[in-house]
Amino acid sequence: MVTTDIGRDSALVRFAMRLVSPFTKTANQGAATSVFCATWDKRNELGGNYFSHCARAKPSAESANAQVAARLWELSERWLQEKEFGG
Repeated sequence: MVTTDIGRDSALVRFAMRLVSPFTKTANQGAATSVFCATWDKRNELGGNYFSHCARAKPSAESANAQVAARLWELSERWLQEKEFGG
């Protein structure tokens, strides 16, 4: 999904955006899965599931890796602390 005006004054960037646009989603298409999950009648059944293109999907093997999860948590805490304390 590409919704930016970065490079709007560059013919090269506009050309590149036209080349990739058939492979990207519109803003509405990009939001569709989030809206689907937020408005689904049985959203209390959604916990722990992964959704893609408005349907349940199999998550990557990496998403179930406890070491990856721990590293992500550690990095997130560090980045938040750096942002909070300007460090």
